Amino acid sequence: MKTLEVKELTKYFGKNCVLNNVNITFLPGEIHAIVGENGAGKSTLLKILMGQFPFDGGSISYNNKKMIFRSPFDAKENSFGLVYQELTLIREMSVLDNLFLGSEYTKHGFISRKKQIEKFDFLKEKFQFDISHDEPVKNLSLSKQYLVEVLRVLMEDSEVIMFDETTSALDDDEAESLFDIIRMLKDSNKIIIFISHRLNEIFAISDKITVLKDGELVNTLFTDTLTHDSLIELMVGRTIKDIYPAKIKPRDEIDFSVEGLTTKDLSLQNISFDVRRGEIVGIAGLKGHGQNILLDCIAGIRKYDTGKIKLENHLIPRGNVRKAVKNGIFLVPEDRKTEALFLNHSVGRNLTISILNNRYLYKVINKKRETNFINDSVCEMNIKCSSYKNMVSELSGGNQQKVVLGKVLGTEPKVLLFNEPTRGIDVNTKQEIMMRIRTLSDEGVSVIIYSSDLLEIIGISNTVYTMYEGRITRKLTDEQINEIEIMQGIHSGGEMR
Repeated sequence: MKTLEVKELTKYFGKNCVLNNVNITFLPGEIHAIVGENGAGKSTLLKILMGQFPFDGGSISYNNKKMIFRSPFDAKENSFGLVYQELTLIREMSVLDNLFLGSEYTKHGFISRKKQIEKFDFLKEKFQFDISHDEPVKNLSLSKQYLVEVLRVLMEDSEVIMFDETTSALDDDEAESLFDIIRMLKDSNKIIIFISHRLNEIFAISDKITVLKDGELVNTLFTDTLTHDSLIELMVGRTIKDIYPAKIKPRDEIDFSVEGLTTKDLSLQNISFDVRRGEIVGIAGLKGHGQNILLDCIAGIRKYDTGKIKLENHLIPRGNVRKAVKNGIFLVPEDRKTEALFLNHSVGRNLTISILNNRYLYKVINKKRETNFINDSVCEMNIKCSSYKNMVSELSGGNQQKVVLGKVLGTEPKVLLFNEPTRGIDVNTKQEIMMRIRTLSDEGVSVIIYSSDLLEIIGISNTVYTMYEGRITRKLTDEQINEIEIMQGIHSGGEMR
């Protein structure tokens, strides 16, 4: 049996030990998950296995043979493959050209397209996927683009296949499509190593779970011996109840209201709800059922056809971001890298970019006040960086999200909209962000959150509205806020109850 054994693996970055005497055995025909907070050493382990980083101590053995990979090419030559979190495809090229880019089949010095198509068709039949080899990648759904990434690894005849946060940009249905492929790989006796921050996925797909904390092995256990609570406790030393702060009853007065919101294309239909001052309202729904559009309409990014949005009983003009912001309505978008941050600018510049006009710009910027604000924000949000002059691109996903939140808080918002506020963020940082959101609500800020993580919606919300095909189907409060009620609301139509 071709096993992969990591023995006493140790890795340093300078004086910082990021992996310390880690021992793990990976078996064929098994999906082995690696979990831990950001900085636990998960991705470093995979990069060592792929030859991207050298290791400083210990050994790696595959099929009873010690392995030292000098480069990813060495790893690929020895049947190791890695599917990354970020897509690496060239969108304008066809599926086939992407699959064989850099490793084309040749005959007498010419590319053998026929041989490449034969290989593609063989894998297509074996794994039963529905993709045409000549389809441009840009025409594929996100889940199918990730499938092409998996196929690229399979084209290299990989026996050890690693997934590093591959599902972070996928919704539940898209992730399940990918899981079907992973299960087929398991049935083909591949060694599967799977990393995800989504614990529901870990429990759905894995056979074993290894927990890393601060670069050290905590334990390796069979998945069916663990619960969400016990796994989180292994990861961070706290239970799931500790992650979400205690719910506090919001004030009685209605602060914000949406009345009969309908879009011309009917992607939203007669949406109505109220938000009390300091209330946290959760929006739950499957991807594509109107949640993103609703938040965009409230934020002034999209126009709606009929209906009203009111803040403190004042009508908010439709489809006008500037007016929404002026009235204190701010959106923390789903894609922080492209929609909320200037990655090639410093932490400090990102924190102050939204408030220079109204706080610091009196013909010239008051640098002292600006610096004081930046330092206060970095401290208050617990942004982990050596200096506020660091580029935002150098920060982890969790710290980038803290910068986004810090930037918005500087504007003194009245209504905060969150679209997937903790996607791709570790449990510890998630708790920090949830605590900050609760503090904001205690201070009277009204909060509306959409998250595909039902535990997040359940843990933080005072009221939950479920959406189905552009309509609100249920309003849930108190004990009604549970997985069964939410799942029923997001999978079925009918009148709101």
